[in-house]
Amino acid sequence: MDPIQQQYAPPEAPILPTPSRGDPLGWALLALPVAAGIAQAALPDTVGVIAAYGGLLATVVLIGVDADRRGQHPTKHIIGAVLLWLVFYPLYMHRRVAWGAPRRLGLALVATAIFLAGAFARPLFLGQTRAYVLCQATGAHIRDGFTCTIEHRNGSRPANVCWDLVLTCANGPAGSGHACGRVEPKQTSTVAMPYASFPAASDCDKLTKMQVDGLSLTDE
Repeated sequence: MDPIQQQYAPPEAPILPTPSRGDPLGWALLALPVAAGIAQAALPDTVGVIAAYGGLLATVVLIGVDADRRGQHPTKHIIGAVLLWLVFYPLYMHRRVAWGAPRRLGLALVATAIFLAGAFARPLFLGQTRAYVLCQATGAHIRDGFTCTIEHRNGSRPANVCWDLVLTCANGPAGSGHACGRVEPKQTSTVAMPYASFPAASDCDKLTKMQVDGLSLTDE
């Protein structure tokens, strides 16, 4: 080419990196939020939350590994994923195209939606598990202990319920006792609370009030 023509020739378009076809890290980054969303919907509360956070943590680690392998500084990408995963994750899946990765933004948005849907699927479709506890004196005297009935009122999973039974006597507070029980969906179960569960009740002259307090529930 003539030097003058070369001087005024239009600039050549930059050569973009050739997308890698296999992209196992990209597929793993897509699979983890989907698995986390399914875990939230299908597993019991505590286990599902642990599995979901574990999936998110794994995506953060893979983002750092993937960025490093593609010649980027992994630290800033890890920090972005930790601080605002919901926004940064699909944004990262879009940015990595410029570093030679296949286009995955559409699938990343779907994976994000599945993860979010998993957090709301159980209360929407299965119903929030609810239970009610009613305690009564077993006999005529406080030394006979108490019988507590757990009633499963909503939801489709068994529930583990814990509570405190607070006693009040004519001569003042008589302390509290702690108990737990399990109940099947739409069923009732009973739990006996013996007098020994209330060490502060030895000075009670006459029971005037009992109250269930501190009720906690986890479904299976």
